[in-house]
Amino acid sequence: MPKKKSIKSARNDAISAFHQYVKYRDADFDGVCVCCTCGRAYRYDDRAMNAGHFRPAGSFENTRFNEQNVNAQCVRCNNWGGGMTYEYSRWLEGKHGKGTSANLERLGHIHCKRTIDDYLEIEKIYKEKLEQLKLEK
Repeated sequence: MPKKKSIKSARNDAISAFHQYVKYRDADFDGVCVCCTCGRAYRYDDRAMNAGHFRPAGSFENTRFNEQNVNAQCVRCNNWGGGMTYEYSRWLEGKHGKGTSANLERLGHIHCKRTIDDYLEIEKIYKEKLEQLKLEK
């Protein structure tokens, strides 16, 4: 009988699948992503490109897997620049419309507790979405 995943392992696998999907989603047909906050371009599979969260993932579980909240962002802006939240907010408003950043702020404060089954389902969904995107690009 296969060993059951721990919730930590399931969570990490879901995060990995989601981040891979986001970076591929935001890449052009040549596999290049443009950072949502500074405009630098890197390949989606380059270590210099992250899936950056507008509302920080560690503090706001409810928006961790929200597709509007997570976009291609370079390591410099995401890690060393503290997320560049002002620039990120402006970019979100331009892409998704006025009120997007305020809505994500509000959503982030709604309590969310996920189970191992939730994480397994999230991983499955984003692996499938990534495969579908690869067929389309």
